[in-house]
Amino acid sequence: MKDKGSIMQAAQQLAAKGQIDKAISELVKLVDARDGNILNSIGDLYLRKGDKKEAAGGGKHQRNEG
Repeated sequence: MKDKGSIMQAAQQLAAKGQIDKAISELVKLVDARDGNILNSIGDLYLRKGDKKEAAGGGKHQRNEG
């Protein structure tokens, strides 16, 4: 698996190219990293895509912490 920095960089490059779905897919790999910034970034990308429902309900990507 790529390290967090590599995945973040790949996601940013994809988003800059307008490949929002691919950028989201990259960021979802980091959800287990327990970094709230990742969830915010995913929500931001959904907004750029025009998908307000997914942006607001980004909780589906949250890790279940029993």
